[in-house]
Amino acid sequence: MPDREAPENTPPTIIPSAGPQLPGGVIVPPPKTNIIDFPAAAAIGITTVAAVALLVVTSRFDKTGGALTISLLIVLAVIGVLAFSVTVTVPRDETTAAVIGALTAAFGGVITYWLKNSGGGNDGPL
Repeated sequence: MPDREAPENTPPTIIPSAGPQLPGGVIVPPPKTNIIDFPAAAAIGITTVAAVALLVVTSRFDKTGGALTISLLIVLAVIGVLAFSVTVTVPRDETTAAVIGALTAAFGGVITYWLKNSGGGNDGPL
């Protein structure tokens, strides 16, 4: 039987690959693209609902004119950042340092405010 040759106008057959390969045959899959990251979206939603609930409750019962509300928000933010940094590896970049520094300064301001105004009597915060 004579060898048959492919006609010249036939395109070559392309075999799809699984992605780029590293030495040793390790296949690197292409990155996944998500429109919404589900765990992050759920965390943002829960945080928003909790903050709104805290603001609604404290707006009715806060006799300090907002100092107690801001103090609660800052303390809860510090606790949240500490819990996050304990459970997840925190990236080392400028934004992380700025957030941690700002929350530390705000937490110090809250402690200073409440210690300064804890004398009681008419000049106290409550």
